[in-house]
Amino acid sequence: MADFNLVRQQVNTVGFLEMNGFKIRKVGTSIRSDACPVCGQGSRESNKLAIMSDLQHWKCFACGARGDVIDAASAIWGVSLKEAANRLVNDVQAGAPYVGFKVSLDKLPDVDKIKKKTAEAISLIREKTAGIWNEEAAQYLERNRCIPRAVLLQAVEQGVLGFLPSTNQWRNAKWLKENVGETLLVESNLLKPGKRLPAISFRPIVLFLANRASAEFRMARDPEEGERKAIRYGVASEP
Repeated sequence: MADFNLVRQQVNTVGFLEMNGFKIRKVGTSIRSDACPVCGQGSRESNKLAIMSDLQHWKCFACGARGDVIDAASAIWGVSLKEAANRLVNDVQAGAPYVGFKVSLDKLPDVDKIKKKTAEAISLIREKTAGIWNEEAAQYLERNRCIPRAVLLQAVEQGVLGFLPSTNQWRNAKWLKENVGETLLVESNLLKPGKRLPAISFRPIVLFLANRASAEFRMARDPEEGERKAIRYGVASEP
C-alpha cells in the first residue's frame, strides 16, 4: 500500500506539474498557472491555479478544485487517489525527474515584469510603424475583408491600425530586431528564446487596442492548416 505521506515528502507539486506540461509562473509574490489538473487549460492570460506557499497544495479559482500532488496526479492520469499514489511511489523508486525537484522562485517567469515589457514593446512598435504603409497587406484587407481603402487610411492616421513593413517574415524579423531590439522582444515574450523569428513577423497587420498596452497581429493571407490567423499580446481593456 502506498505511503501517502512519503509521496508528499518526495514529490514536489510544482515539479510534477511542470513535468506534465503545466506552465508555472510567478505573479507578484504568488506562484500560478493557466491550467488546472481538474478543469484543464484556461486562456493564455489566465492565472487561475494558485500553488500555496508550501509548494505542495494548490487551488483552482475557476472550478474550486484543490489538493496536493496526489490529487493532481489522480486528476491528470484519470485514476483513483490510491492508484495515483502507487504510481507516484513507483516514480520515486525509479528516480523520476520531478522527484526531489527544488523550486527556484527567481527562475520562474515573472508575469508582472513580462506585462510591463510587453506594453513597452507594443508602444515602441506603434511608434515605429507610424507612417509605414504595406500595400500588399492593405490590398488583402480590401479584397478579403472588404474594408475600403479610405477606412484603412483613416485607421492608420488614428493609430488604430499599423503595418509591419513587409509580408516577408525575414524582413519583418530584421526590422523588429533593429527597431524594437532583440532583448526587449525576448523580455516581452514576443520572441521565444532560441527562436530565430518572432511569431508576429508572419503577421504584418497590427491592430492596436484601446488601452495602447496590447495589440493583435494578423496574417495578410489565409492561414494554412494548423496556423493561427492572429496572435494577441498584452492585456486588452475592452471585452
